[in-house]
Amino acid sequence: MRTSITLGLGLPVVAALAAAVAFLSGSLSSRAVQAPVMSLDMDPAGNSYDAASNTMTVGTIDGCLASETANPGTHIHTVHVVIQNVEDLIGWQGRLNFDPSAMKPVDVDFAPFLDTNGNEPVSFVNMPIDRSRFKHREIVRASTDLTSGAASALIGSVYLREQYAEISPDTPAKSPPDDSSYSAPTGGVVAAVKLEVEGDQSGRTLYMQLDDNNPYPPGSKLVTFTSGGYDEINFSQDSLTSGYHAEGASACASVPAPTNAPTKTPSVPPLSTDLPTPLPTSILITDPWRPIVASPLVLPPEPAIAPIFPTAVPAPLVVGARMSESQASAVPAPPVVGHDTPVSRAANSGASRSTATEPGAPPSTAGQDVAGALSLPHAGASDTHEGWPRPPDVLLVACAVIALAAAAAAGIRWRRRQR
Repeated sequence: MRTSITLGLGLPVVAALAAAVAFLSGSLSSRAVQAPVMSLDMDPAGNSYDAASNTMTVGTIDGCLASETANPGTHIHTVHVVIQNVEDLIGWQGRLNFDPSAMKPVDVDFAPFLDTNGNEPVSFVNMPIDRSRFKHREIVRASTDLTSGAASALIGSVYLREQYAEISPDTPAKSPPDDSSYSAPTGGVVAAVKLEVEGDQSGRTLYMQLDDNNPYPPGSKLVTFTSGGYDEINFSQDSLTSGYHAEGASACASVPAPTNAPTKTPSVPPLSTDLPTPLPTSILITDPWRPIVASPLVLPPEPAIAPIFPTAVPAPLVVGARMSESQASAVPAPPVVGHDTPVSRAANSGASRSTATEPGAPPSTAGQDVAGALSLPHAGASDTHEGWPRPPDVLLVACAVIALAAAAAAGIRWRRRQR
């Protein structure tokens, strides 16, 4: 059975219950009440690590780095994150607040020392020697994006693999100690942070605040191993020591830091309740950052549609009948392309035609046939042959074709009989 725990950075720490059975079945070392503190040591010259004895020493913690001679250009100062008075540490995280235009973190080394015996990077988190591997544990490290330009960052680390009491470091040691592979009597360095001073800050005191979860959660905290699993210890502001840097001064002045500033939450305007009624004629615009408003639904005007059929429909025409003068005047006869006019036909055939009009009078439409009224091939004016209209030209052609076909068929039969 394995238990996973997560720091605010999303770092997984896996605990194996089987590895802790030996400690649950036997007597455990006496445990002091946890009273951890976390500090920024702005002048880490007094901190050291001895690889021969696997010992870490933390000197006097300096909350102020004063540089009497100002450096007018952009430059770097390396500071240490130090934890003291903790037992069975698994992992940690620190919340840093700062002014990115003055001094900001640009890089973090989560294992700032080197164990030359095995060429292994070391911090207080992985100081104990793994009894099954005879090596330091690996460190899982993480931080928020330090190049984002934000005024706050979260950094932290944990050791890898299963957790138990001996592999989880103490400072100072328990009495009696549960592991003798390391020593950190005055505290442990968990990271080295490079702070970049931006440009000429001469005469100013700059700050790097180590903070709790207000105003930027999650805040600084520790995760420690216990016989029942693990504990999370959230730091209060009283257990955190921030760092200051005086550029061009002999001492750090008192400067305000964003401690316990009001928690920043996005402001969402209330939704408007003055909606028009009824709503079916409106479109609601729902923007989460603006009140709900209603705008009229405007439809484009309908395009004008021309009528397909004429509004005045002439009376039905009877095929084979002549049109009356009123019908003929209502529906004019369009010209017919490809057909002879009555006058040209008369001239070509030499036949005389009679008309119903007097000489000099306009031509009458009383004799116009149905074919002319319906824009079909024009049949011409009425013929005087026995009072009947002249057949359309297409009928004459059809009759001629039928006669020729009949003659051809008769000729074929006659030749067959001759054979």
